[in-house]
Amino acid sequence: MLHFRWAQLDPEAALESAKAYPDERSRHAVCRAALTAWMNHDPEAAFRWADASDTAPPGAHLMMARLLANLPPVEALKKASSYGEDVREFTLRRLASDMSRTAEDRAAFLAELERAGGNERETGELALLQSWGLAEPAAALDHLSELPPAAGNEQVRARILSEWARRDPATAFARLADRPDELPPDQRTGLYLRWLGKAEDDLAAPLDLFEKQPAGFHESVMKRLLIEAANEGWSPSGTSSLLARQDLAALRSHFSRWSTSAPQEAESWLKSLEPDLRESVLSGNSNENP
Repeated sequence: MLHFRWAQLDPEAALESAKAYPDERSRHAVCRAALTAWMNHDPEAAFRWADASDTAPPGAHLMMARLLANLPPVEALKKASSYGEDVREFTLRRLASDMSRTAEDRAAFLAELERAGGNERETGELALLQSWGLAEPAAALDHLSELPPAAGNEQVRARILSEWARRDPATAFARLADRPDELPPDQRTGLYLRWLGKAEDDLAAPLDLFEKQPAGFHESVMKRLLIEAANEGWSPSGTSSLLARQDLAALRSHFSRWSTSAPQEAESWLKSLEPDLRESVLSGNSNENP
């Protein structure tokens, strides 16, 4: 509080005094308080000092972006560009987050980006979709699918789906079951295995949606479960660890569903395994020790 008040009167003196704190964490906290006070009073001078100083606390770029985001988008982005690429990007993302909440705000933001020109429309729209996707992932993904192909589209789609699958995996995978091309197979598999890890013994919901995923997904999941079992110490000699046996139990449950929904595909994969592993998939190794 002392350095915050001091910085309102003499910011450079307050920041110079803060350097005397021997503890790095305390020094950064005091410097940050002083810099915040200076930013509130004279952001231009405060930013230039922080940008040139070797002892400035981290966060000056974000502070400036937060201040600029209070301006109309075109004015904010124009000013942000004068502070460097980091500030411009942070400002754009802050504006996108603030204006992603309603259809009216989103339309207004996109209209402002059109006025800004350059590549702001494309990068700003993707930032907007990423923020929108936190609240309404399905609607944001539908909008994204209507955009012309662009370099960042797939990355934003993957981020929206990853966050959605973390918070509500059943709904996310219900959507993915009807859209085989919306996420690459390896990423789809990774999200599914993350869901399995959290589901623990309650596999009913994951298994129901496992059956409904597109061709190729099932084999990918089975391979990854086998790898996890091997990494956890599965052995045909009867020395498997508890975690390995749990992985094999999950694998058997998945194979049972797969062999019901796509028997030829499942049988073909099973025949590709070594005999002892095939036995473990079908019925478990009777020699496994608890």
